[in-house]
Amino acid sequence: MVGLPALLDFFADLVITGTVLGLDHTSEQADVEERLGRDRPFKAPSGMISDFGLVEFGWWRGRGWV
Repeated sequence: MVGLPALLDFFADLVITGTVLGLDHTSEQADVEERLGRDRPFKAPSGMISDFGLVEFGWWRGRGWV
């Protein structure tokens, strides 16, 4: 289990930088999978979504990140 100080650091970093572990709206699917894994991707009608519980990343075919 993650302790409260680590959780506070995580959320503070999210609010200050707008990133999750250095990932943001410009991140490619390969970068997200490298840091967060490839356990939960699923195909959506318009592309691919990777669901990591608190965080979701999605890509439209031919349009990049959504």
